[in-house]
Amino acid sequence: VQEWPVPYKADWKTEDIHLRDPFIIREGDSYYLTGTLTHNSISDGYGTPLYVSKDLLTWEGPTLIVDQAKGLENYSNFWAPEIHKVDNQFWLLVTLEPKGGKRGTYLVISDKIDGEYTLKARVTPESMYSLDGTLYEEDGQKYIVYCYEWVEAHDGQIRVVKLNDDLS
Repeated sequence: VQEWPVPYKADWKTEDIHLRDPFIIREGDSYYLTGTLTHNSISDGYGTPLYVSKDLLTWEGPTLIVDQAKGLENYSNFWAPEIHKVDNQFWLLVTLEPKGGKRGTYLVISDKIDGEYTLKARVTPESMYSLDGTLYEEDGQKYIVYCYEWVEAHDGQIRVVKLNDDLS
């Protein structure tokens, strides 16, 4: 498990936060920012940071809400996280690469936006390299839209998978 290289601060300015794949969700009177941690211009692969702000200008954090030390020691990458509120739970979709397996989008769920996330399911096919999943809902049906990764699909493809009620 790698060490966390970003110090916790109560006064980050937006322009001083270095993330790829940024995603913001508003909950109550606060904004929550997550993304792919970058360090020295590469994507570090061991956790999902979370910052909080009241004004989108000054941020507090980061805290790690999902990482190798919290039950995901057999995974790396932690790319393109998104948090969606679904039925009073917070669904974190994140690209992970399991040891010995292909990279894919996973669903990790919590009752609180900032804590105790539990891995529920891989939501993209295990047979293909995929990444950057996002939640889409229409007429009560939930879908995951994702990228079939370029390492197998030449220049990549957009794919959609329907989620069953059990999140499979």
